[in-house]
Amino acid sequence: MALWVAFGHAFLDFAGIVHNHAGNFNAFSQQIYAQAFYAHFAVDAFIVISGFCLMLPVAKRDNFTLKGGWTLYLYRRAKRILPPYYCALLIALVMAGIRFWICAPNSESWYIQHIDFRPSAILAHVFLIQNMWDPWARAVDGPTWSVATEFQIYLLFPLILLPLWRRCSPLMVVCLGYGAGIGLMFWTFGGHRSGLTGCAWYVGLFAMGMAASQWHVLSRSAKPRPYLAVGAIALIVLVAVIIGTQTWNGFLMAYLDFAVGGAAACALAYFSSFEPGERRGMAMRILEWKPLVMVGAFSYSLYLIHAPLLNLPVTLLVKYKANGYVGGLVIICSLAGIIWLARLFYRYVELPSMTNRKQESVIR
Repeated sequence: MALWVAFGHAFLDFAGIVHNHAGNFNAFSQQIYAQAFYAHFAVDAFIVISGFCLMLPVAKRDNFTLKGGWTLYLYRRAKRILPPYYCALLIALVMAGIRFWICAPNSESWYIQHIDFRPSAILAHVFLIQNMWDPWARAVDGPTWSVATEFQIYLLFPLILLPLWRRCSPLMVVCLGYGAGIGLMFWTFGGHRSGLTGCAWYVGLFAMGMAASQWHVLSRSAKPRPYLAVGAIALIVLVAVIIGTQTWNGFLMAYLDFAVGGAAACALAYFSSFEPGERRGMAMRILEWKPLVMVGAFSYSLYLIHAPLLNLPVTLLVKYKANGYVGGLVIICSLAGIIWLARLFYRYVELPSMTNRKQESVIR
């Protein structure tokens, strides 16, 4: 998922370089360019996966209780998420300062507009509330708006979602979480990350992952269910048709998120039903491809640092009006270097903050 987002941002930067050099975007589909390969949908899938993984041990316990209680759960989540996040935030601020120095005195440059040193923007990132207002979300390290949303959902998980789960059906919790988020979006009249929305409907997607996890636990001895794979494919086809026929906007994105989340939940329930050693289809073999598994181990690190590190060479390309060929080559090389740096960031920053050290063997 982090690779998808990184490639999407790289393509967006490449299109910006072409525009800066040639003055138009005629070489790109406006819809694809505007959404950068729809990398936002990767965040949808990640939220569903988070719900699946956090619910998995809970679904195996009586009355859906957390091991060690909610205080220990919050400590583990904070220990896992916050140290790498704050380290990446410091890196992003340093990179933003360098970019500001490079761009000055051309403060009108389109690329400098995402550099924001206002105390409110920095404090919003420190307290993980930058997803509450679009200018905050775009400042410092743009992709981390989803980290803020994810962490807020982690707070809701033991305090609201699990109590509801014990009293309502999973479908009801999904509908309540998604409906409350959509209601907040309409209330603020903002659409995507404007006003006070912060993609609040992601609570419903998180609950989809919880439902897939519970289905997995209850149906562990059952054979794979092909209808789950068919459902996932049908939802993806539906999303593709809507994208091809409708004009993209924040409200449409909120509705498509629900379909993408449903597809991810169906896929998780389907793939998790295979027993170890059981014959797998092509999709499963692709997901288990060793290079992808290795990158997946440090995907959080890659997600945190790719944007500020990529923005630096792109700023230089824009400043010196590089053409598309030079821009493309520099961006490809930069991405390769960033993946390598993310691996180091994982080993020396993220890994020490993890409770479970078993993933260290993946990197070695």
